Amino acid sequence: MRWIAPRRSNASWWGRLLALLLGLATVLVVAEVGLRGVGFAARWAMEYRNREDPGEGWIRILCVGESTTAGLYPRILEQILREQSGYERIYVVNRGIPGADTSVILAGLETELDRWQPQAVVAMMGASDHGGAIPWDDLPLAERTGWTERWKVAKAIRYLAYTMRQERAGRVREAANTPVPLEPEVARSALEAEIQGNLAEAEARFAQARAEAADPVSLLVAWGGFLERHERFEEAQARLEEAVRLGPGNVEARLALGTFTRGQGRMRAAERIFREALEIEPNQARAWYLLGNLLVFRGRPEEARSCIERAVALDPSLVDGWLALVPLVRASEGDAALDDLVERALVANPESDTLLGLAAHHWLATGRTDEAEAAFRRANTIRLQWSRPMTVWNYQRMQRILADRGIELVVMPYPMRETEPLRMILGDAPGVTYVDHEDRFRTALAREGYDALFVDHCNGDSGHATVRGDTLLAQSAAEPLLDLIRSGAVAPSGAMNPTGGPPPPASRPGPRASGDRPPG
Repeated sequence: MRWIAPRRSNASWWGRLLALLLGLATVLVVAEVGLRGVGFAARWAMEYRNREDPGEGWIRILCVGESTTAGLYPRILEQILREQSGYERIYVVNRGIPGADTSVILAGLETELDRWQPQAVVAMMGASDHGGAIPWDDLPLAERTGWTERWKVAKAIRYLAYTMRQERAGRVREAANTPVPLEPEVARSALEAEIQGNLAEAEARFAQARAEAADPVSLLVAWGGFLERHERFEEAQARLEEAVRLGPGNVEARLALGTFTRGQGRMRAAERIFREALEIEPNQARAWYLLGNLLVFRGRPEEARSCIERAVALDPSLVDGWLALVPLVRASEGDAALDDLVERALVANPESDTLLGLAAHHWLATGRTDEAEAAFRRANTIRLQWSRPMTVWNYQRMQRILADRGIELVVMPYPMRETEPLRMILGDAPGVTYVDHEDRFRTALAREGYDALFVDHCNGDSGHATVRGDTLLAQSAAEPLLDLIRSGAVAPSGAMNPTGGPPPPASRPGPRASGDRPPG
């Protein structure tokens, strides 16, 4: 009698499939919980570092700025101050806001001062006032759709895929969202109200101008930008979509909507909007740049390079386009290919301090020392010839706020930059100390190389700092702060200092340069 193997039932097959699916779902859920836990832990750790005021007898330093400040240098600064002052009850609060312009920083300053009651503030800000750089880890890397939009696992997979495809791309400078021109009185009055923190008044001026405008498209774009800056995203989207409806052929309105959409993480939709803008105006250089920059973060570097190269061919003055090409060219062809790129960028933009700084670092790394030194000097000279009104107003406003509260202000330029532009803004204002660390960074650069100090070229002659770069920043900030502590200008809170603390506060000194010991 022949033996016949029993047939497997459909129920058994479906049972195994169900078990497999349940197992996979369990793995995904566990991974999601783990990743969310990591994110929660990171946020908790940041707030723990910025712990509440522990009470009397502490020296509290508040660091404000953008993504460079949001890195490690405030933590290293705290360690240096404790070790070199001999006083343990010092802590440094990190209030760096990645991508923030000076208006955003100033809008929250008094709240931070009320919360932390610092005796000194270290400010390094202004780079984002002209479009600025958004940190790599603050931007989504691919389209988020449907139920996957909030899943950390999906983001992690996309991030891994991207880094495998473009390991050396680094951070790429975020597009400068150039404002659409408005009637001067509308733009000026709304901006002044916003800078003063009177947001209701600023919005009222936008609303009044909207009711009176015969062609409201540019006004709606500016209004949408105002709402986005203050995280009223649904209203901002409504204004920008209205601008596109009222001006279907207005490329600037469509680019503003695409930039906003990208910032909300809807990358595929943003790509579609940028391509629509190019259908309307195929030779719009900024549209090609924005599309290329987006494609970088979607993991399509070859297409990205083609778009950005077309952008700079159409508009060679597009500095951000040249900067964005650097990591793309380096990733595909190596550092040697940068010679031609840098030369072409400078021929088109001989007065760009950003590109001169970039060129100086490249030439220094390739042994062209004399040319590098000349480029550094030229870049610094150019910076003294212009200023951004927003940056000037906000630095001056910060100084007045701190002076009224009797808080010391330590002003620190970005690495490789001179202090002279900051001195031109604040002059001889009392209670201000200027940090001069250009020589410190240039010496380290010559000895250790650019990659040892910075991870990108977001500012041209500098970028987001490595741990080594953060250490140099901390050392630069520590020198004037130690002088202020030793002189008593910065002293622990409370009527009486604890044993071993610095002396009681002296009268507020005038402006100083770092390294100068005040009399006393």
